[in-house]
Amino acid sequence: MRLTGFPNGWPGYVVDHIIPKKGGCDCTANMQWQTIEAAKAKDKWV
Repeated sequence: MRLTGFPNGWPGYVVDHIIPKKGGCDCTANMQWQTIEAAKAKDKWV
């Protein structure tokens, strides 16, 4: 979050792993800002 300029978060968004953490790295290249609604929808099928 710090590297994106939003060290305390971005209102209405969460940091999401593009490739799930169990198969992907916990690195900045594998993370993206995602809306809370989109994250909840993604969590239902992942």
